[in-house]
Amino acid sequence: MRDVFSYINDKGDSLVLSAANGYRITSITGTSGISVNANQAQGIGQIGTTVQSRVVQSVPMTVTGYLFGTRAQIEARAERLFAVVLPDVGARLYHNGTYYRIVTPTATPVIDTSLRFPGFQFSLLAPYPYWMLDQATKTILTGVLPRFKFPWNISQPYRFGEVIDTAFINIKNSGQVACPFTATLNAKGPVINPRLVNAITGEFMQLNRTMVAGERVTIRITHDLTYVTSTIDGDIRGDLEIENTLTAMAVGDNLIKTEADEGAANLVASIDVAIEKVAILTC
Repeated sequence: MRDVFSYINDKGDSLVLSAANGYRITSITGTSGISVNANQAQGIGQIGTTVQSRVVQSVPMTVTGYLFGTRAQIEARAERLFAVVLPDVGARLYHNGTYYRIVTPTATPVIDTSLRFPGFQFSLLAPYPYWMLDQATKTILTGVLPRFKFPWNISQPYRFGEVIDTAFINIKNSGQVACPFTATLNAKGPVINPRLVNAITGEFMQLNRTMVAGERVTIRITHDLTYVTSTIDGDIRGDLEIENTLTAMAVGDNLIKTEADEGAANLVASIDVAIEKVAILTC
Protein backbone atom coordinates (compact mmCIF):
# COMPACT_ATOMS: atom_id res chain seq x y z
CA MET A 1 0.00 0.00 0.00
CA ARG A 2 1.46 3.35 -1.08
CA ASP A 3 -0.76 5.46 1.18
CA VAL A 4 0.69 6.81 4.43
CA PHE A 5 -1.31 6.51 7.64
CA SER A 6 -0.25 8.42 10.75
CA TYR A 7 -1.41 7.44 14.22
CA ILE A 8 -1.35 10.22 16.82
CA ASN A 9 -2.65 9.27 20.25
CA ASP A 10 -4.23 11.62 22.76
CA LYS A 11 -0.97 11.83 24.72
CA GLY A 12 0.77 13.33 21.71
CA ASP A 13 2.83 10.28 20.77
CA SER A 14 2.79 9.58 17.03
CA LEU A 15 3.79 6.90 14.57
CA VAL A 16 3.95 7.13 10.78
CA LEU A 17 2.91 3.81 9.25
CA SER A 18 4.79 3.92 5.96
CA ALA A 19 7.33 1.84 4.08
CA ALA A 20 9.87 4.64 4.49
CA ASN A 21 9.49 4.26 8.26
CA GLY A 22 9.76 0.47 8.26
CA TYR A 23 6.02 -0.31 8.50
CA ARG A 24 4.42 -1.77 5.36
CA ILE A 25 0.61 -1.77 5.54
CA THR A 26 -0.84 -4.56 3.42
CA SER A 27 -4.51 -3.88 4.19
CA ILE A 28 -6.72 -1.60 6.25
CA THR A 29 -10.42 -2.31 6.50
CA GLY A 30 -13.19 0.20 7.22
CA THR A 31 -11.86 3.15 5.20
CA SER A 32 -15.12 3.04 3.22
CA GLY A 33 -18.48 1.38 3.67
CA ILE A 34 -20.61 2.65 6.56
CA SER A 35 -23.50 0.63 7.97
CA VAL A 36 -26.86 2.37 8.44
CA ASN A 37 -29.71 1.00 10.54
CA ALA A 38 -33.00 1.90 8.91
CA ASN A 39 -36.11 1.82 11.10
CA GLN A 40 -38.97 0.64 8.88
CA ALA A 41 -42.73 0.44 9.16
CA GLN A 42 -45.30 -1.26 6.97
CA GLY A 43 -49.00 -0.56 6.84
CA ILE A 44 -51.74 -3.05 6.05
CA GLY A 45 -51.68 -3.79 2.35
CA GLN A 46 -48.64 -1.55 1.80
CA ILE A 47 -46.19 -2.74 -0.82
CA GLY A 48 -42.71 -2.40 0.58
CA THR A 49 -41.96 -0.35 3.65
CA THR A 50 -41.61 3.24 4.83
CA VAL A 51 -38.27 4.28 6.32
CA GLN A 52 -39.01 6.24 9.48
CA SER A 53 -35.48 6.94 10.68
CA ARG A 54 -31.86 6.19 9.91
CA VAL A 55 -29.01 5.69 12.37
CA VAL A 56 -25.45 5.83 11.04
CA GLN A 57 -23.24 3.29 12.80
CA SER A 58 -19.68 3.46 14.08
CA VAL A 59 -17.00 1.80 11.94
CA PRO A 60 -14.61 -0.99 13.00
CA MET A 61 -11.18 -0.93 11.37
CA THR A 62 -8.35 -3.46 11.20
CA VAL A 63 -4.80 -2.48 10.25
CA THR A 64 -2.58 -5.28 8.95
CA GLY A 65 1.02 -5.11 7.77
CA TYR A 66 4.58 -6.18 8.46
CA LEU A 67 7.84 -4.76 9.80
CA PHE A 68 11.12 -4.77 7.95
CA GLY A 69 14.72 -3.67 8.45
CA THR A 70 17.60 -5.13 10.43
CA ARG A 71 16.73 -7.21 13.45
CA ALA A 72 17.55 -4.32 15.77
CA GLN A 73 15.39 -1.98 13.70
CA ILE A 74 12.49 -4.43 13.69
CA GLU A 75 12.63 -4.79 17.46
CA ALA A 76 12.73 -1.01 17.93
CA ARG A 77 9.80 -0.54 15.54
CA ALA A 78 7.78 -3.20 17.33
CA GLU A 79 8.39 -1.52 20.68
CA ARG A 80 7.35 1.82 19.20
CA LEU A 81 4.12 0.31 17.87
CA PHE A 82 3.36 -1.10 21.32
CA ALA A 83 4.12 2.26 22.96
CA VAL A 84 1.90 4.38 20.70
CA VAL A 85 -1.20 2.19 20.12
CA LEU A 86 -2.28 1.94 23.76
CA PRO A 87 -5.41 0.15 25.04
CA ASP A 88 -6.86 3.03 27.05
CA VAL A 89 -5.83 6.03 24.93
CA GLY A 90 -7.78 7.40 21.96
CA ALA A 91 -6.15 8.74 18.84
CA ARG A 92 -6.46 10.33 15.45
CA LEU A 93 -5.75 8.25 12.36
CA TYR A 94 -4.60 10.43 9.44
CA HIS A 95 -4.67 9.45 5.78
CA ASN A 96 -1.88 11.06 3.75
CA GLY A 97 -1.78 13.95 6.22
CA THR A 98 -5.11 15.45 5.17
CA TYR A 99 -8.25 13.68 6.40
CA TYR A 100 -8.50 11.94 9.76
CA ARG A 101 -10.80 9.88 11.93
CA ILE A 102 -11.05 9.88 15.70
CA VAL A 103 -10.45 6.27 16.79
CA THR A 104 -10.07 4.15 19.88
CA PRO A 105 -8.22 0.81 19.97
CA THR A 106 -10.32 -2.34 20.38
CA ALA A 107 -7.31 -4.66 20.07
CA THR A 108 -3.72 -3.54 20.59
CA PRO A 109 -0.97 -4.63 18.18
CA VAL A 110 -0.12 -8.31 17.80
CA ILE A 111 3.22 -9.13 16.16
CA ASP A 112 3.98 -12.64 14.94
CA THR A 113 7.19 -14.55 15.56
CA SER A 114 8.62 -14.42 12.05
CA LEU A 115 12.29 -13.43 12.19
CA ARG A 116 12.59 -11.80 8.79
CA PHE A 117 9.40 -9.81 8.16
CA PRO A 118 7.16 -10.13 11.24
CA GLY A 119 3.56 -9.25 10.61
CA PHE A 120 1.50 -6.95 12.83
CA GLN A 121 -2.19 -6.30 13.28
CA PHE A 122 -4.35 -4.11 15.49
CA SER A 123 -8.02 -3.09 15.54
CA LEU A 124 -9.72 0.27 15.98
CA LEU A 125 -13.21 1.67 16.32
CA ALA A 126 -14.23 4.98 14.75
CA PRO A 127 -17.26 6.04 16.85
CA TYR A 128 -17.83 8.98 14.50
CA PRO A 129 -17.60 7.32 11.07
CA TYR A 130 -16.82 10.26 8.78
CA TRP A 131 -13.37 11.46 7.72
CA MET A 132 -12.65 15.08 8.70
CA LEU A 133 -10.36 17.52 6.92
CA ASP A 134 -7.55 18.61 9.21
CA GLN A 135 -7.57 22.21 7.96
CA ALA A 136 -10.52 24.52 8.58
CA THR A 137 -11.61 27.34 6.27
CA LYS A 138 -12.27 30.72 7.92
CA THR A 139 -15.02 33.01 6.61
CA ILE A 140 -15.32 36.56 7.95
CA LEU A 141 -18.96 37.61 8.24
CA THR A 142 -18.44 41.16 9.49
CA GLY A 143 -15.40 43.23 10.36
CA VAL A 144 -12.10 43.69 8.55
CA LEU A 145 -10.85 41.17 6.01
CA PRO A 146 -6.99 41.16 5.95
CA ARG A 147 -5.54 42.14 2.56
CA PHE A 148 -1.87 42.72 3.38
CA LYS A 149 0.64 40.35 1.80
CA PHE A 150 4.16 40.37 0.47
CA PRO A 151 5.68 41.62 -1.75
CA TRP A 152 4.73 45.17 -0.73
CA ASN A 153 5.58 48.18 -2.90
CA ILE A 154 5.79 51.07 -0.42
CA SER A 155 5.74 53.64 -3.26
CA GLN A 156 2.11 52.81 -4.07
CA PRO A 157 -1.11 53.02 -2.04
CA TYR A 158 -1.91 49.67 -0.43
CA ARG A 159 -5.06 48.25 1.12
CA PHE A 160 -4.25 46.63 4.46
CA GLY A 161 -7.81 45.47 5.09
CA GLU A 162 -11.32 45.58 3.69
CA VAL A 163 -14.40 46.24 5.80
CA ILE A 164 -16.97 43.46 5.36
CA ASP A 165 -20.57 44.57 5.93
CA THR A 166 -23.06 42.70 3.74
CA ALA A 167 -26.56 41.33 4.21
CA PHE A 168 -25.42 37.70 4.12
CA ILE A 169 -22.21 35.78 3.56
CA ASN A 170 -22.29 32.42 1.81
CA ILE A 171 -20.38 29.70 3.67
CA LYS A 172 -19.84 26.87 1.20
CA ASN A 173 -19.65 23.35 2.59
CA SER A 174 -18.01 21.42 -0.24
CA GLY A 175 -17.94 18.18 1.76
CA GLN A 176 -20.35 15.26 1.61
CA VAL A 177 -22.14 15.66 4.96
CA ALA A 178 -23.23 18.47 7.25
CA CYS A 179 -20.39 19.46 9.58
CA PRO A 180 -19.99 21.35 12.87
CA PHE A 181 -18.31 24.74 13.04
CA THR A 182 -16.61 27.25 15.29
CA ALA A 183 -17.99 30.79 15.54
CA THR A 184 -15.87 33.64 16.93
CA LEU A 185 -17.65 36.82 18.05
CA ASN A 186 -15.68 39.98 18.82
CA ALA A 187 -17.30 43.07 20.31
CA LYS A 188 -16.02 46.54 19.34
CA GLY A 189 -18.62 48.01 21.69
CA PRO A 190 -21.66 46.80 23.66
CA VAL A 191 -23.63 44.03 21.88
CA ILE A 192 -26.86 42.67 23.35
CA ASN A 193 -27.86 39.08 22.49
CA PRO A 194 -25.71 38.50 19.37
CA ARG A 195 -26.81 35.73 17.00
CA LEU A 196 -26.10 34.02 13.71
CA VAL A 197 -28.99 33.38 11.33
CA ASN A 198 -29.23 31.06 8.32
CA ALA A 199 -31.26 32.91 5.69
CA ILE A 200 -32.14 29.72 3.82
CA THR A 201 -33.43 27.58 6.68
CA GLY A 202 -34.20 30.17 9.35
CA GLU A 203 -31.98 28.31 11.83
CA PHE A 204 -30.27 30.51 14.39
CA MET A 205 -27.70 30.50 17.17
CA GLN A 206 -28.08 33.14 19.87
CA LEU A 207 -26.00 34.11 22.86
CA ASN A 208 -28.14 35.53 25.66
CA ARG A 209 -25.51 37.94 26.86
CA THR A 210 -24.42 41.55 26.74
CA MET A 211 -20.92 41.57 25.31
CA VAL A 212 -18.64 44.43 26.34
CA ALA A 213 -16.07 46.24 24.23
CA GLY A 214 -13.00 44.09 23.65
CA GLU A 215 -14.67 40.83 24.61
CA ARG A 216 -14.27 37.77 22.40
CA VAL A 217 -16.59 34.77 22.61
CA THR A 218 -15.77 31.48 20.92
CA ILE A 219 -18.55 28.96 20.26
CA ARG A 220 -17.02 25.62 19.27
CA ILE A 221 -19.43 22.90 18.20
CA THR A 222 -18.01 19.39 18.08
CA HIS A 223 -19.62 16.03 17.37
CA ASP A 224 -19.96 15.42 21.11
CA LEU A 225 -20.31 18.74 22.94
CA THR A 226 -20.59 22.49 22.49
CA TYR A 227 -18.01 24.75 24.16
CA VAL A 228 -18.62 28.46 24.78
CA THR A 229 -15.80 30.54 26.23
CA SER A 230 -15.42 34.27 26.89
CA THR A 231 -12.22 36.23 27.34
CA ILE A 232 -14.00 37.98 30.23
CA ASP A 233 -15.84 35.23 32.12
CA GLY A 234 -14.38 31.95 30.86
CA ASP A 235 -16.94 29.16 30.42
CA ILE A 236 -20.31 30.73 29.55
CA ARG A 237 -22.09 27.76 27.99
CA GLY A 238 -25.11 28.61 30.12
CA ASP A 239 -25.55 31.84 28.11
CA LEU A 240 -26.22 29.90 24.91
CA GLU A 241 -29.91 29.99 23.95
CA ILE A 242 -31.39 26.58 24.76
CA GLU A 243 -33.63 26.59 21.68
CA ASN A 244 -30.80 27.20 19.21
CA THR A 245 -31.23 25.31 15.94
CA LEU A 246 -28.08 26.27 14.02
CA THR A 247 -25.72 23.45 14.97
CA ALA A 248 -24.08 22.52 11.64
CA MET A 249 -23.30 23.82 8.17
CA ALA A 250 -25.35 21.95 5.58
CA VAL A 251 -23.80 20.59 2.41
CA GLY A 252 -23.73 23.32 -0.22
CA ASP A 253 -24.67 26.95 0.41
CA ASN A 254 -25.22 28.42 3.87
CA LEU A 255 -26.23 32.10 3.81
CA ILE A 256 -25.32 33.38 7.27
CA LYS A 257 -26.00 36.82 8.76
CA THR A 258 -25.05 38.36 12.11
CA GLU A 259 -27.73 40.08 14.16
CA ALA A 260 -28.23 41.43 17.68
CA ASP A 261 -30.99 43.02 19.73
CA GLU A 262 -28.77 46.08 20.09
CA GLY A 263 -25.28 46.98 18.89
CA ALA A 264 -25.14 44.77 15.79
CA ALA A 265 -22.76 47.26 14.16
CA ASN A 266 -20.26 46.57 16.97
CA LEU A 267 -20.13 42.84 16.23
CA VAL A 268 -17.20 41.30 14.32
CA ALA A 269 -17.80 37.64 13.50
CA SER A 270 -16.09 34.77 11.70
CA ILE A 271 -16.86 31.08 11.17
CA ASP A 272 -14.39 28.21 10.77
CA VAL A 273 -15.55 25.06 8.97
CA ALA A 274 -13.67 21.80 8.27
CA ILE A 275 -15.37 19.67 5.63
CA GLU A 276 -16.03 15.94 6.01
CA LYS A 277 -16.55 12.97 3.72
CA VAL A 278 -17.88 9.47 4.19
CA ALA A 279 -14.99 7.47 2.72
CA ILE A 280 -11.43 7.60 1.41
CA LEU A 281 -9.90 5.67 -1.47
CA THR A 282 -6.74 3.78 -0.53
CA CYS A 283 -4.08 2.35 -2.79
